[in-house]
Amino acid sequence: MPVKPFFSLPDNANSSTKFSLFLKTRELQQIATSLKSILLKPQKDRAAWLEEYGEIINEAFDSYVDESNFILDSVSFDEESLALSQELVMTLRDALTMIEGISDDSEAHLQG
Repeated sequence: MPVKPFFSLPDNANSSTKFSLFLKTRELQQIATSLKSILLKPQKDRAAWLEEYGEIINEAFDSYVDESNFILDSVSFDEESLALSQELVMTLRDALTMIEGISDDSEAHLQG
């Protein structure tokens, strides 16, 4: 029995959108992996990291949200597109939650 690939590009007009969803999700997963390593650092290091990169991260995630919304606006309602859309939204939410955790923890450290 042949193994079905995790992601296959269909031969229709939606393939570009599906690929964009897949690619954006993978990019966010890589970012989330990096954010997890920041969360494991001592609080003082997280605060320093946030001070140095906070503005860049905010701008990057604003762009990711805008790009994701643009992609999601063109999604068709087939099962694969909806699954990819859901994965993108969940990955984006998880990454934003990590950023909020770093930010909240760093602000508490600066106030304490």
